[in-house]
Amino acid sequence: LTVALALAFVRLALHDAGLALGQSLRTKAARLATRMHRSLQELSPAAALRALTVLLLVSLLLRLANAWFYYGFFSGDDVEVHEMTFARLFGLDVALWDLRSPFFPMTFIFPAQRLALALGFDGTDVLVFVGRAVVAGWSCAGLAIMYVIARRLLGSAGAGLLAALLLAVMRLHVRLGSSELPRPVAATFLLVAFGLLVAGRRSVLHAGLAGIALGIAAALRFSEAVLVLPLTLQLL
Repeated sequence: LTVALALAFVRLALHDAGLALGQSLRTKAARLATRMHRSLQELSPAAALRALTVLLLVSLLLRLANAWFYYGFFSGDDVEVHEMTFARLFGLDVALWDLRSPFFPMTFIFPAQRLALALGFDGTDVLVFVGRAVVAGWSCAGLAIMYVIARRLLGSAGAGLLAALLLAVMRLHVRLGSSELPRPVAATFLLVAFGLLVAGRRSVLHAGLAGIALGIAAALRFSEAVLVLPLTLQLL
């Protein structure tokens, strides 16, 4: 009975301590969020652009470093992208999967690799890195586009910076922003379409450009076509 009472007392004490600690952490988190919100509200457009530039440079350098030092492949899709471009670069007869569309490899990856080869960089490791650098560049371009969209929609440079930061640490861009897969590129074109229709001016030109961007995204990945309906309704 004594041991049971002692254990009950310990549990009660730990529970009270946990509640107090939880309340303290929640209070600190609320204060931190308030300070961050105030700082973002007071952030000038010039300061936001400087911070965005730093964010873009850091994101790009991290993606390029990841592409160079962790040069392996994790699925057959990434290998097939280079199989298709290398077959054209070196005149190889490679049996490729007939269902893979050549649009992404030959439109986005091949030109950069062809330029690198013309400059004398014929190592497969360098050519693979060049292909991944293209995706890294498009991934970082999406961060800048997100900044513009959020700033126009919310009327705050701080909100735009926060949106770009959240996108930069999104799993899609962290995991695939250093690969040769088309998902980050497709996401960037979706942001372009969204920005033109939602954050841009309502005009035939903007609608047409948004349609082109959405069409490119859907050509890169068929799943992106699901946004055709909501973006079309946005025009109504």
